[in-house]
Amino acid sequence: MSTSESSLDYALMIVAGEVAQQVGVYLRSVFRAPLEIFLKAGIHDPVTIHDRYVEARLQYLLGSSVPSSRILGEETGEHVLTTDIIKAAGALSLQQIQDAYLE
Repeated sequence: MSTSESSLDYALMIVAGEVAQQVGVYLRSVFRAPLEIFLKAGIHDPVTIHDRYVEARLQYLLGSSVPSSRILGEETGEHVLTTDIIKAAGALSLQQIQDAYLE
């Protein structure tokens, strides 16, 4: 492994750790809170507003640090973090996600 590959791997590890820490703060704040569960494709495919919100935050935080990354999200599938996706994910609020489910 070259020094530049090692440096990139280390930088990505640091970014991933920081992003996980930031999202972890939110998840700890909603742990054991009352929760409404929605079904994506049936009874065996539940999703919560927290699932969607965390995925949007991860896209925003990762994309802000490493634009054009290719990710695979449980809720949004595989895609490249383009400027538009990063901007939309950063602007998405928990209330907007909840409103979208209730429509």
